[in-house]
Amino acid sequence: MSDKPWLFPVCVICTRTNQTLKVGTTREAWKMLLDMWPVADGHRFLSALRICMDVEHGIGEPADARDAFIAAAEEAGVTIEA
Repeated sequence: MSDKPWLFPVCVICTRTNQTLKVGTTREAWKMLLDMWPVADGHRFLSALRICMDVEHGIGEPADARDAFIAAAEEAGVTIEA
């Protein structure tokens, strides 16, 4: 996964722990989607996973992964500060 920093990180607020987690790379977004996401389905969730993998393979830009991650958060009702 790409460790190239996003121009603007996204802060995810975990409602269970009230902890704020910073997501600043495609790798971090992909890992959060796989390991910590409250849902494992949904069009935007699956799209975000695919776009993160595409960015890893040189298709698209890290900003595409950031946008997809934000869309997945909106779909899942995850509170973010972008």
